[in-house]
Amino acid sequence: MRNFDMLVKLYELPLNHTINPELEAEHIRIHRPLASDKEKISTFIRDNFSDIWANEFEKAIFQNPVSCFVAVKESQEIIGFSCYNASFTNFFGPIGVLDT
Repeated sequence: MRNFDMLVKLYELPLNHTINPELEAEHIRIHRPLASDKEKISTFIRDNFSDIWANEFEKAIFQNPVSCFVAVKESQEIIGFSCYNASFTNFFGPIGVLDT
C-alpha cells in the first residue's frame, strides 16, 4: 500500500491576504488571528465543534508564526477556522466551517 501525504505550505503565506476573489465579493476575510482574539475564537470553536479542537487552537495561536487561520465575515462574525502544527508537527487540523 502506498502512503499519500498532502503537504500544504502554509507558513509562507502573508499575514493578511485575499485567497479567492469570490470570498472577497462575499465580504469574507481569511487571516491569522492575534493573541487578543484567542477567547472569542476559542468560544466559537467550543460552541460549534468541540473542547478538544478549542484546546488545539489555543496551542496553535501561540506558535511562531501563528499556525492557524480564521474566516471572518465583514461583521466580524467568525465562520470558520483551521490549524496546523497544533498537536503534532506537520499535521493539518483541526478545521471547522459553519454551514451557511
